[in-house]
Amino acid sequence: MSFLKSFKWNAAAISLGSLVMGAILTAWPAIAARTVCYLLGAELLLGAFSYLLSYFSGRRQGLPVGMDLAVGLLLGVLAFFMALQADWVIKFIPLLMGAVFSVTGAVKLQRSLELRQVQYRGWGMVMFYALLTIGFGVLLLFDPFRAAEMMVRILGIGLLISGFSDIATMVSVSRQIRQNRLPGVSQTGKDRF
Repeated sequence: MSFLKSFKWNAAAISLGSLVMGAILTAWPAIAARTVCYLLGAELLLGAFSYLLSYFSGRRQGLPVGMDLAVGLLLGVLAFFMALQADWVIKFIPLLMGAVFSVTGAVKLQRSLELRQVQYRGWGMVMFYALLTIGFGVLLLFDPFRAAEMMVRILGIGLLISGFSDIATMVSVSRQIRQNRLPGVSQTGKDRF
């Protein structure tokens, strides 16, 4: 399996996890904080499994040799820590998620600028989603919402936006690659996205 295809499926799994978790939190905002912690731990565990699978199957995700193993183990340790120390972690979920959304949004913003450089037509939409993700991150970092129910709903909406934007970008870029309409990116039979 090529690097692009491996990356695509790993990103899709994590994005779908974000969509599912976001939908649950948005639909049922009164969900217990402990469950939120377990769901975040499950998403980290999914990421850990993905990186460990890449390492042991010999597929690399663009990281230096051995980093797939290190990232997978780190994500696994974090997942188990969240499960075992849920009460401690719960206090920091809004701050943690604010930081995660801010960093994720910054990465998406960089991606949108890179897509602009290769003349990808949808770069503006990617930038819009990036700025929206950063906005949710900043809201969570400064915690303007005192009610826990509103905070959980904001977390859910942020996860929905993040997951949807990742999937929309991936589908659009892969379609343009298949149609050879993305300047600077050539498709070979071996690297089908």
